[in-house]
Amino acid sequence: PVCRFKIHSGSSTTAQLETTNETVKEWLKYFIDHEDKQNPLSDESLSKKLLDEKTINISRRTVTKYRESLGILSSKKRLKKF
Repeated sequence: PVCRFKIHSGSSTTAQLETTNETVKEWLKYFIDHEDKQNPLSDESLSKKLLDEKTINISRRTVTKYRESLGILSSKKRLKKF
């Protein structure tokens, strides 16, 4: 996914980059689309993966909210048994 950022300036000399919620949703969808279907990622695992791989720090509850807004089932319901 393409990363998008919003720029917020506190003064004329400083600007802070903030990851948008749409970017986070794109990464969540990407991680879920590429997960092991026999061992799907939990919301907690997705939260840790975002932090470790993308330095995006969001809570498990926020991951759950974003996942549900994308219409993606929980890890237990995504589990594919072969």
